[in-house]
Amino acid sequence: MLARLNLLHQPIVSVLSDKNVSKRDDLRLDLSAAQWALAEDICKALEPFEVATTVFSAEFNVSVSCVMPIMAGLTKTIKHVDDDLLPITRFKETLQSQLKRRFQLEPLNATSLAIMASALDPRFKNVAFLQPADVSAVRANLTKLMEIKEKPGTAAAASPSSSTSTDEHSTTEPSPKRSLWDLMGVDAEKVEAAKESPEEELQRFVAAESLQRDGDPLAWWKAKEEYYPRLAEVAKGILCIPVSSTSAERVFSYCGIIASHQRAAIKPENVDALVFLNRNTSTLFNMEQLSTDSQSTVFVDSEPKESATAEEQHPADPDFASGHGTASVFEESWEDI
Repeated sequence: MLARLNLLHQPIVSVLSDKNVSKRDDLRLDLSAAQWALAEDICKALEPFEVATTVFSAEFNVSVSCVMPIMAGLTKTIKHVDDDLLPITRFKETLQSQLKRRFQLEPLNATSLAIMASALDPRFKNVAFLQPADVSAVRANLTKLMEIKEKPGTAAAASPSSSTSTDEHSTTEPSPKRSLWDLMGVDAEKVEAAKESPEEELQRFVAAESLQRDGDPLAWWKAKEEYYPRLAEVAKGILCIPVSSTSAERVFSYCGIIASHQRAAIKPENVDALVFLNRNTSTLFNMEQLSTDSQSTVFVDSEPKESATAEEQHPADPDFASGHGTASVFEESWEDI
């Protein structure tokens, strides 16, 4: 609201000062210069909170692991500056005290769910916002969770004996591609990961290269699950937790639009179907796009080859004359999509 008020500062002053539009008593509604400056400074102080709210309200991003890094960044961002006015200084002090109280920043609980999620996120696994003693406590708690998650037979599923028994009962020959990867030692690395202790597996995860800040931690864990089997089980149970209820509130809002007074006789199963389609339209569209892309690729790869050259088959096509016939087919396919 304050941001909108600052944006309309000049129009508001112009309307209130126009005697043909406003009455004389309406001039008292205008703010003083100090009040306008205070509203602008408050908006600047709250800009980082708008960014944090946008991140926490996202539906397709891992948000629980971003809580503590963002809180640590907010406490540094809203620090007092020398040229701040006295009301702004008090406002920032109130914001800091509320953040520390609501998110338990002082004293910091090193075993809280938000900090554990940050330690499991490959983007923030170094938990640089913590003290070294707190980092050790977080990793010790992760080790305990890994030991709890580990069940009898979990490691044996990836052991050489289990893989040997599977090969003995298999009637199909291993593909050359699989044999190539075996030769390169990928499966051997997975077996070694299963033999490690929880402490060694956690140390290897910490020593690995961090994920970029714009990367997807869930996709990273899906690709690395076989190399960190115990830690991946812990990550699945923590990183899936949404940090806010905005996603559920959006669903309820859309249900209210569907089941309106004009649709009072709509059946519950139809409401469920409409809500499902609304919330999953983007996913269905992406699946259709991938299917169309794969069909265009198969068409290009399976195009019949004749003895005549490409220039003879398409004498008027400049793309074939310049040797870019395949590229033009892909371009047409993407344009159709």
